[in-house]
Amino acid sequence: MEQLPLFLSLVFFVTVAVYLLFGLYIIYADTKALINRVFLAICIALAVWSLGFAISGSAATIDLALLWRKIATIGQFALYSLLLHFALLLAKESIYPRYRKLWPLLYLPLITLLYVFIISPKLADLQYNLLWMNYGWINIWTSNFWTAFYYAFHFSYMLASIVVLLWWGYKTRVSNNRKIANILIVSVIITRVLGSLTEILLRDTSFNLSYSQLAPIFALIPVIAIYYAIKRFFLMQSYNRDADELILNSETSFKLYYYITFAFLLGGFASATIYFLPHLALDGQSIAATINTSIMFFILAIIAMLLQLSKNELIKEVIIVAAMLISIPFTTWQFMNFSAVTIWALPLLFMLISLIFSTQIPLMLITITAVLSQGLVWLNNDPRIIRIDEFDYIIRIIMYMTAFFIGSFLNSAYIKRLTENLEQVNFQKLVSTISQDFVNINQQNIDEKVTTMLGQIGQYFQVDRVYISFINQPDNTIYTSYEWCNTAIPSHINSFQARDLDDFTWWINELETKDLVYIEDVSKLSQKAANMKELLTKNGVKSLVAIPIKEKNAVIGYMGLHSEKQYKIWSSQYVELLRVFTNLLVDGLLKVNTEKEIEYLAYYDQLTKLPNRTLFSKTLTDTIYQARQNQKLIAIILIDLDSFKMVNDIIGHSGGDIILQEIAYSLRKRLQKTDMLARFGGDEFLIMVNNLTSQNEIKERVENIMEMFEHPFYVYGQSFFITASAGVVVYPYDGDDQETLIKNVDIALHIAKARGKNQYTVCMGNMKEDIERNALISNSLHQAEERNELFLHYQPQVNLETNNIIGLEALIRWQHPEIGLIPPNEFIQLSEMNGTINNIGEWVLKTAIKQVKKWHESGLSHLHIAVNLSIVQLNNPDFVDIVARILKEYELEPEYLELEVTESVTAEDSRHIIDTLNRLQQLGVS
Repeated sequence: MEQLPLFLSLVFFVTVAVYLLFGLYIIYADTKALINRVFLAICIALAVWSLGFAISGSAATIDLALLWRKIATIGQFALYSLLLHFALLLAKESIYPRYRKLWPLLYLPLITLLYVFIISPKLADLQYNLLWMNYGWINIWTSNFWTAFYYAFHFSYMLASIVVLLWWGYKTRVSNNRKIANILIVSVIITRVLGSLTEILLRDTSFNLSYSQLAPIFALIPVIAIYYAIKRFFLMQSYNRDADELILNSETSFKLYYYITFAFLLGGFASATIYFLPHLALDGQSIAATINTSIMFFILAIIAMLLQLSKNELIKEVIIVAAMLISIPFTTWQFMNFSAVTIWALPLLFMLISLIFSTQIPLMLITITAVLSQGLVWLNNDPRIIRIDEFDYIIRIIMYMTAFFIGSFLNSAYIKRLTENLEQVNFQKLVSTISQDFVNINQQNIDEKVTTMLGQIGQYFQVDRVYISFINQPDNTIYTSYEWCNTAIPSHINSFQARDLDDFTWWINELETKDLVYIEDVSKLSQKAANMKELLTKNGVKSLVAIPIKEKNAVIGYMGLHSEKQYKIWSSQYVELLRVFTNLLVDGLLKVNTEKEIEYLAYYDQLTKLPNRTLFSKTLTDTIYQARQNQKLIAIILIDLDSFKMVNDIIGHSGGDIILQEIAYSLRKRLQKTDMLARFGGDEFLIMVNNLTSQNEIKERVENIMEMFEHPFYVYGQSFFITASAGVVVYPYDGDDQETLIKNVDIALHIAKARGKNQYTVCMGNMKEDIERNALISNSLHQAEERNELFLHYQPQVNLETNNIIGLEALIRWQHPEIGLIPPNEFIQLSEMNGTINNIGEWVLKTAIKQVKKWHESGLSHLHIAVNLSIVQLNNPDFVDIVARILKEYELEPEYLELEVTESVTAEDSRHIIDTLNRLQQLGVS
């Protein structure tokens, strides 16, 4: 257990390295992005926290422990303000823009706490209570107001960060952002749960560790989660590339600083490890050398990190080269008597690094410094400690010079070729990825896939914004449909909706005539593009390129790329690459548009543009499920236009179509957004009224709809008053599925028409039993004839003067196996509804004519037979031929057949009915 404090200090020391490397990795992604800088600050805060724990835990004295504990407190307290700031930056689209001017207020509690716990000479030392445990020095906060203030600050800021992440995940339109938010929230929760479990499990052991003592280690979980989000979802990544393609441009120079910083940190930690593992060192002098070297490397690493905040590339290059030059003689001298056999190779590493500079000066300076350092060691080396021959020094110097000449040759050729190959590979890989992703594109995933594609294009071309806009010719507007923004770039998609097309005259002309809009510097746009110059400048655009999206050689939109952080030059090669991506996009949009057209044909009525019965039934099923969950009522209304065929005969079918469109438009105006209107058939409309709470509300809504037919409709300058009948059913009283509801509302409609039309019937009370009975009768009618359930009664017709029977009237009856005897006035109307009346009417004619023929053959040749007709039979264009065929089949003279019709029949369609009756009279039927 005596080695435990040193072991824990070593663990904390390793976490320092991890946090700093994470911070370096993130700032490498984008040095200018505020969110990357804040995350770097988070990593530094965690590193300071861990470093304080590493040194204070195993400190030799309580004073030294207190000093480093205070240093740890700086990182610990700063962490929570930085975390909330980081969360707000992630949620920039939904929260941060509204409060970004207030962000300094986030740090007011932190400033107060740092003054009380670190700076104040009267209060600082009173807050700490250090105790020596078997695993090192620990601190127990003194119970007072300031401790309570810290805990309130801690928990409130952590909770606020989680709430912001939840809100971001809920409001974001990008699915990857939602996944990132979930990952970060889960990682924070896991960190806290593991900490609590550790504290519970180790509380009664000899370790007696608490969560607060291991918090810097557990904080690795959220940091690793962020690293996963970076790799998986490209969080906080934006690379800047200069267009002139110098070997050491802004991107490659930053890579250089990244690796040098990494090397300095690695060397510093490797050297400092000896302090925690003293048994590996030879003596105190070697330990001092390693510690001095470690300190030097840490200082150089910090300098390299701070360089990333500078915008001057020349200053950064000079300082980083100076850092390497200083480290060569310092390290060589420190290890002259201990590792001179191996440490001489360090300049070769720096010479290798210098190959990517755009000038040979760093390589030359490093070579000269290395040669001079070896010469200094050659002159001052004590041969009693370590023996190195003069020939060895000469060989080392020759190797330095050889490395210099080889490096000079490789400096220009290798890096340039490597860059070109890498770009080509990345492009082909990106094209392949997008092509594969667009194979299964459809209406449901098009938004996600196009947004992902824009993000990939933005990352590849290193721009700040990629978007797709379309032209709406009927409205003479331009609107933006899709957009990807780089980190810390605000979205403009909401402000680019329905922009006047006249403001884009120059822009559209460029797309149509030059097939491209290319602006290297927005401020240099000509007066012809004054509107675009003002708009682009207002939105912070410095350079841009836009590629047209065409359909049948007509420009229907464009894909634009903006650079807002720096001026950018797009080569002709880049423009051609953009066209490849635009073609992929057009193919995907064409596929989705085709799918939409097919779906429209399948689910919508072409005349009224309303949903058809199929889509209505599908939607009704989904709505029933929701209503079942919310305990709401749904009313289904089926409207049928009365005598609409007569309207078609008067003004023609084209005029009838116009009236149907007018009725559809008027019905839409009387419905709410949650309701649904569909065309059910030729002159029938189906309405779903949703989210109802009472029967009275249903009545009000139905009467409001029916009131529409009290007003005339105008076609070709003529006014037409059209009446309608309607049936109404209510979920769940009249059915619990769409099939039952539609069936019952159809029957309710026919009951309304049977009651005189121009009214509505609500299926309520005992009507439901009638509907069920009618449904059973209607279904049974299809097989009634086959099952021999129909029969005729013959009612004699008597001459009142002679009292002799001169004929008989055939009266149909139906003996149902379940219901029993059903009168004709009940099932005839249902047979007219379901289309079985023609078959039943033909059966009645055959049976009656066959019977009267038998009577004639038995000697009653004077008898006539009378048969009642339905309007549906008279509207059948083949009815006269059917009558003639049956008379011929049974060899009955037409004068013995009487067909009876009611006066109301002739009112339905006078011309057609009169024509049919005249043809029957010509046949000889009375």
